[in-house]
Amino acid sequence: LVTIRRCDSEADFGQSSYGLICTSRPTFIYGNAADPDGIGPRSAVLVYTYLRADGTKRTARKQMTGNNDGRWYYQTSLQAGPGWNTNRAPFRFYIETTDRFGGTSRGGSGETDVTSC
Repeated sequence: LVTIRRCDSEADFGQSSYGLICTSRPTFIYGNAADPDGIGPRSAVLVYTYLRADGTKRTARKQMTGNNDGRWYYQTSLQAGPGWNTNRAPFRFYIETTDRFGGTSRGGSGETDVTSC
């Protein structure tokens, strides 16, 4: 009997790029990741937290699309919606990926502001 164990490696995330989150136009958020356990084009999810106009904090998730050039490059666009605090309120995020064995990794985090732009 031979027992085979996988390493369950964490994904390696690169720097994310982004700008202010605006009400007047979409902002694109880009990130990249590689995982020895394999990840795919629909693996990445943007997890973000923002303030609502009433002062409550909200966390949401948005699917990212990706393409592979030896490393996965993900992107999504986001626009501040009705009820968001747009007085330079903080916007924080990270990217979460899932490998082909179901292991999740988080990285590529960032922080910016929400404004009316």
